[in-house]
Amino acid sequence: MKNLILLLVFSLSIIFNGNTQSYKSQNTCTVMIYSDSIKINVFDSYLNGKIKCQIMNDTVAESYFVITIKEKRNGYYKIYASSLNSELEGWIKLDNLGINTRPRNGIIKLYDEPIISSKSISLNEVDERLVRVIDINKLWLKIEIISNGVLYRKWLPYKYQCYNPYSTCN
Repeated sequence: MKNLILLLVFSLSIIFNGNTQSYKSQNTCTVMIYSDSIKINVFDSYLNGKIKCQIMNDTVAESYFVITIKEKRNGYYKIYASSLNSELEGWIKLDNLGINTRPRNGIIKLYDEPIISSKSISLNEVDERLVRVIDINKLWLKIEIISNGVLYRKWLPYKYQCYNPYSTCN
């Protein structure tokens, strides 16, 4: 009987931890630096934080930052950033972040709100693959994208995002 209880507790622990990890991954998203010539300030805190460093892509060494957004507070985003040459954690503002779009069957679907049931449009021709991120809601990214000369500010779901700076994610 004691072994059965231990097995049950162990099983529940594995299930609970698995659900926790799944929940955590559903509430984080990953982005990139929008321009290779831009430095992004990294702050030590979201409360009147001081700049602890700056990050910038190194195009000569082909070392590009991938930035995981962990949470949002007071207009700052807690991040984990990594490149081939470094890793760091801190807080950033949303300025100068981007994402590569990832068409499915030649189409990118954008939404008015960060929910699948909201009104959507499908774009089959975009001017640039790398687009600016202007807001974040869990795995959804609000982006600025130009298609046929028209600027759209809409929500991009995860399946149309590619945060890998070295591939097209196809």
